[in-house]
Amino acid sequence: MNVNGMQLQKWHDRAFNRDLFGNYIDELLEKIRTLKPGQAKIVMDNVSFHHCEEISQQISEAGHTLLFLPPYSAFMNPIENMFSKWKGEIRDMRSENSEELYENITAASTLITSSDCSGY
Repeated sequence: MNVNGMQLQKWHDRAFNRDLFGNYIDELLEKIRTLKPGQAKIVMDNVSFHHCEEISQQISEAGHTLLFLPPYSAFMNPIENMFSKWKGEIRDMRSENSEELYENITAASTLITSSDCSGY
Protein backbone atom coordinates (compact mmCIF):
# COMPACT_ATOMS: atom_id res chain seq x y z
CA MET A 1 0.00 0.00 0.00
CA ASN A 2 1.12 3.51 -0.75
CA VAL A 3 -0.66 6.83 -1.28
CA ASN A 4 -1.77 5.62 -4.71
CA GLY A 5 -3.65 2.63 -3.30
CA MET A 6 -3.14 -1.06 -2.74
CA GLN A 7 -0.14 -2.14 -4.78
CA LEU A 8 0.02 -5.89 -4.29
CA GLN A 9 -2.24 -8.26 -2.45
CA LYS A 10 -1.63 -11.87 -1.59
CA TRP A 11 -3.71 -14.06 0.60
CA HIS A 12 -3.63 -17.71 1.47
CA ASP A 13 -5.93 -20.04 3.31
CA ARG A 14 -3.13 -20.69 5.79
CA ALA A 15 -0.80 -18.56 7.87
CA PHE A 16 2.04 -16.71 6.21
CA ASN A 17 5.57 -17.83 7.02
CA ARG A 18 9.05 -16.73 6.03
CA ASP A 19 8.99 -18.59 2.69
CA LEU A 20 5.61 -17.23 1.60
CA PHE A 21 6.60 -13.76 2.75
CA GLY A 22 9.91 -13.98 0.85
CA ASN A 23 7.97 -14.81 -2.32
CA TYR A 24 5.66 -11.86 -1.63
CA ILE A 25 8.67 -9.55 -1.21
CA ASP A 26 10.08 -10.77 -4.54
CA GLU A 27 6.81 -9.83 -6.24
CA LEU A 28 6.60 -6.52 -4.38
CA LEU A 29 10.13 -5.53 -5.39
CA GLU A 30 9.33 -6.35 -9.02
CA LYS A 31 6.17 -4.22 -8.78
CA ILE A 32 8.18 -1.34 -7.29
CA ARG A 33 10.74 -1.69 -10.09
CA THR A 34 8.03 -1.44 -12.76
CA LEU A 35 6.54 1.65 -11.07
CA LYS A 36 10.02 3.26 -11.12
CA PRO A 37 9.64 5.29 -7.92
CA GLY A 38 13.38 5.35 -7.19
CA GLN A 39 14.28 4.31 -3.69
CA ALA A 40 11.26 3.13 -1.72
CA LYS A 41 10.86 2.98 2.03
CA ILE A 42 9.24 -0.29 3.04
CA VAL A 43 7.66 -0.14 6.48
CA MET A 44 6.90 -3.31 8.42
CA ASP A 45 5.57 -4.25 11.80
CA ASN A 46 7.31 -6.70 14.09
CA VAL A 47 6.06 -10.08 12.95
CA SER A 48 9.04 -12.38 13.50
CA PHE A 49 9.53 -13.36 9.85
CA HIS A 50 9.72 -9.67 8.86
CA HIS A 51 13.01 -9.55 10.77
CA CYS A 52 14.78 -12.42 9.01
CA GLU A 53 18.07 -11.59 7.34
CA GLU A 54 16.96 -12.86 3.92
CA ILE A 55 14.08 -10.37 3.77
CA SER A 56 16.29 -7.48 4.84
CA GLN A 57 18.89 -8.49 2.28
CA GLN A 58 16.33 -8.76 -0.55
CA ILE A 59 15.15 -5.23 0.13
CA SER A 60 18.58 -3.63 0.55
CA GLU A 61 19.98 -5.36 -2.55
CA ALA A 62 17.09 -3.86 -4.54
CA GLY A 63 18.20 -0.42 -3.31
CA HIS A 64 15.34 0.24 -0.92
CA THR A 65 15.17 1.06 2.78
CA LEU A 66 13.50 -1.20 5.34
CA LEU A 67 11.98 0.49 8.39
CA PHE A 68 10.27 -1.14 11.37
CA LEU A 69 7.49 0.30 13.47
CA PRO A 70 8.04 0.35 17.22
CA PRO A 71 6.74 -2.75 19.05
CA TYR A 72 3.05 -2.71 20.00
CA SER A 73 2.25 0.27 17.80
CA ALA A 74 -0.44 -1.00 15.43
CA PHE A 75 -2.05 2.45 15.66
CA MET A 76 0.97 3.82 13.72
CA ASN A 77 0.56 1.30 10.91
CA PRO A 78 -1.60 2.71 8.09
CA ILE A 79 -2.20 -0.75 6.68
CA GLU A 80 -4.30 -1.57 9.75
CA ASN A 81 -6.81 1.07 8.60
CA MET A 82 -6.81 -0.45 5.13
CA PHE A 83 -7.35 -3.94 6.56
CA SER A 84 -10.25 -2.62 8.64
CA LYS A 85 -12.00 -1.20 5.57
CA TRP A 86 -11.24 -4.32 3.53
CA LYS A 87 -12.64 -6.67 6.18
CA GLY A 88 -15.72 -4.48 6.56
CA GLU A 89 -16.39 -4.59 2.82
CA ILE A 90 -15.95 -8.38 2.80
CA ARG A 91 -18.30 -8.73 5.76
CA ASP A 92 -20.94 -6.59 4.01
CA MET A 93 -20.82 -8.92 0.98
CA ARG A 94 -22.12 -11.77 3.18
CA SER A 95 -20.32 -14.71 1.60
CA GLU A 96 -22.25 -17.96 1.91
CA ASN A 97 -19.42 -20.38 1.16
CA SER A 98 -15.64 -20.43 0.79
CA GLU A 99 -15.77 -19.91 -2.98
CA GLU A 100 -17.83 -16.73 -2.54
CA LEU A 101 -15.52 -15.62 0.25
CA TYR A 102 -12.45 -15.93 -1.99
CA GLU A 103 -14.22 -14.00 -4.77
CA ASN A 104 -15.32 -11.32 -2.31
CA ILE A 105 -11.84 -10.91 -0.87
CA THR A 106 -10.63 -9.95 -4.34
CA ALA A 107 -13.70 -7.85 -5.15
CA ALA A 108 -13.48 -5.92 -1.88
CA SER A 109 -9.85 -5.04 -2.56
CA THR A 110 -10.98 -2.98 -5.57
CA LEU A 111 -13.08 -0.80 -3.25
CA ILE A 112 -9.99 0.54 -1.47
CA THR A 113 -9.16 3.79 -3.23
CA SER A 114 -6.07 5.94 -3.50
CA SER A 115 -8.02 8.55 -1.53
CA ASP A 116 -8.52 6.00 1.26
CA CYS A 117 -4.82 5.13 1.30
CA SER A 118 -3.56 8.71 1.23
CA GLY A 119 -5.85 9.42 4.20
CA TYR A 120 -4.40 6.59 6.26
